[in-house]
Amino acid sequence: MKWTSRLVFGVLLWWGASAGARPAILGVFSNEEGEFKTVTLMVHRSGYAYFHAAVMGTIGEWKYDAKRLELTLTCYDPQANREESLKFAFDAREKAYWIMDPETGLRATDSAGRLRRLSDKIPPELVAAFAAYPENLRRERAEREAHVRARQAHEEKLTREQPEYERLLAELGADPRAGLREEYHGVDTPGGRALRQALGDLTRTFPEDVLIDMLEHLPEQNHWNREQIFARPELTTATIEAFWPRAVEWGTHLNYSIVGNLAQHPNTPLAIVEKLATEPGELPIGAVGVAQDRVVQLAREALVATPPPSAEWFAHIVRVAQVMPKLAYTERGVQLLTELVKHPAFPVELLNGLAEDSRWEIQLAVAAQPYTSGEALARLAKSNLPRVRAAVAQHPNLSAAVLLALAADPAGEVRAHIAQHPATPAEVLVKMQGDAYYDVRANLIRNPNTPLEVLQALANDPNMTIRQAARAELRTRQQPAP
Repeated sequence: MKWTSRLVFGVLLWWGASAGARPAILGVFSNEEGEFKTVTLMVHRSGYAYFHAAVMGTIGEWKYDAKRLELTLTCYDPQANREESLKFAFDAREKAYWIMDPETGLRATDSAGRLRRLSDKIPPELVAAFAAYPENLRRERAEREAHVRARQAHEEKLTREQPEYERLLAELGADPRAGLREEYHGVDTPGGRALRQALGDLTRTFPEDVLIDMLEHLPEQNHWNREQIFARPELTTATIEAFWPRAVEWGTHLNYSIVGNLAQHPNTPLAIVEKLATEPGELPIGAVGVAQDRVVQLAREALVATPPPSAEWFAHIVRVAQVMPKLAYTERGVQLLTELVKHPAFPVELLNGLAEDSRWEIQLAVAAQPYTSGEALARLAKSNLPRVRAAVAQHPNLSAAVLLALAADPAGEVRAHIAQHPATPAEVLVKMQGDAYYDVRANLIRNPNTPLEVLQALANDPNMTIRQAARAELRTRQQPAP
């Protein structure tokens, strides 16, 4: 009887300890490091848990080893088609989980690996995801296994068809015109694969009339071979001009790489590349990006050519760069414009026109050019960006009106450049001697046009460095000429 009582008592004690420990391992645990850095573990009584690290999250089943104080989260990896395990060491004293290194089996030592308990309330949408997880996992496994079976079946098919594929590929090597036969027009057939391989091999030669015939008669679904054809060096400018509208249609609805190869082809006229880059219509972003890359490449090649590009060419490229669609490649247009304006042959009238551009990169590039007109500089002097106005304040072509306006600029760095500008009138320099900005007064001393009365005033400046520099400059000016 005494033994039975002890046994019952022991069971009750174990149950109480387990029940008491159980809630401690449930809930939301996080390192609280902020967005995209937060590492979070949510453990639910349903037997499922959610682990989030960086920008990826996964759901899996959890098991807790009370003796080892370890939680194991088992998740399905659809890419590898297998289960992966994550382990966490539970610290009852800290009420925290520590991520364990799968290689060493030791817990993490950095702060990101320590997950403190934040709450016992798991978001309801995640609880719903836990409830749906078994069915979703079953479906995901079935889909992945079906994919694996399909891939294996396809690989077996390729193995069976390999002799026929090699025979047809050799036939194309002996006679490229064989590719006109319907036998080669399939998609996943020995002939279709052989033709694609042959077209992609630029060491082979295909008569242009054969390529034209293929473009005309290949079935629509065989767009992969059309993609290869538009990369063939045999295509002349005349053929490209004849086919490019259809290439755009195919690229829009079938395979945008068709347009990408067209844009990159050395025989594609710049006018066509320009249309692809600036009038994309329904073309995917990827195709437009390739065309814009090609425009930039052609422009850069022309910039280093001899003789230099004409004024008409510069005007043409500027228009292209300015209207490049604001998709994912806007910065290419900006980069191109900043390179164009630096060319010695860049027309002044185009430069003056770019002074009206709202982008700070373009404004800075125009302000930095020595041949920028006073009219353009006057426009840039009204920029809302201090760095642009500071660049203008250093330009040699400033008018008296602009100098006067910038001398009263709210930005100290702008006034500092005016204080050192060789064209700043003496009466303006006199007014600047009491400027609160240190660099303004320091640059007045460096300006050889600064009147003596200003230097004498600065010789008594509250700042010791300014005083010493002003006195040194006075001594230099008072020395007799050799």
